[in-house]
Amino acid sequence: LSKDNITSSNLYLAPQYHYPKSGKAELVGYRASRSINVTVTDLADLNQYLDMALKAGINQVDNIQLKVSNQAEYQQKARMAAIKDAREKAASLASGFDKKLGGIWQINYNQMHVQPVLMRSMAMDSKQGSNSYQDSTLVIRDQVDVVYKLK
Repeated sequence: LSKDNITSSNLYLAPQYHYPKSGKAELVGYRASRSINVTVTDLADLNQYLDMALKAGINQVDNIQLKVSNQAEYQQKARMAAIKDAREKAASLASGFDKKLGGIWQINYNQMHVQPVLMRSMAMDSKQGSNSYQDSTLVIRDQVDVVYKLK
């Protein structure tokens, strides 16, 4: 893992107080948190990096986002598959009514977001030898709605 793949920002310090039943709040310390972004180029290494972070004292991991580096390419493939699927289904439906597809009357395009398959399974449980992150596949979907004229 290269240092270029790790960035940190947003150091946040918050006072922590003890509130006794009687009397005023007592300052007992401060809680520090920082946002760290790590770019992992091989998803198979993710568990190893999470284990290293936990051993280094990080006790909370939030907001793991999985992305593909060449998303535009895959999004284009998904879009073309959605267009082909819309055309094939429309032709099948038209055929069922003894009609043929004419020109396109209307197109609605709704870009879908990348969705990881399988959700995060991380338990900070000392009984487990290591924590695991089970995402292994990203699904890129696209949707196109087409209204055809019939002949």
